[in-house]
Amino acid sequence: MVEAWLDEALRLAPRDPAMREVVARFCLQRGLDRKGLHVAWMLVGLEPESGVAHDLLGEALLRNGEPEKAKAHLLQAIERDPRLAPAYFHLGAVYLALGDVERARPLLLRALDLNTDPTLRQAIEPLLASATHR
Repeated sequence: MVEAWLDEALRLAPRDPAMREVVARFCLQRGLDRKGLHVAWMLVGLEPESGVAHDLLGEALLRNGEPEKAKAHLLQAIERDPRLAPAYFHLGAVYLALGDVERARPLLLRALDLNTDPTLRQAIEPLLASATHR
């Protein structure tokens, strides 16, 4: 039922990047990872220069088991918006998934330095702790 509502929202606003962003975030926050990936790809198609769009696509790719592809988009996100804390967090998570703790740690620290969102901070801290204890 939820996916039907999401599809309807996208149908009603087919060229609205803000709607795509909201739907992609909703999907990823609720574990609808395949749908989130699909919508994130559409968002990047609408806004190829957006750091946020590449961050969402990178997060979706990571959640769908494609860390190398995720890494490429997260690097693009940071290039486009060097102050985008979630992109540093997601790239740190990619490096952890790839077993590269040395690259993950400074990215997670950078995400903490840039972050003002307590929810994101709560997600970063356990990853940083696991990177420190490896």
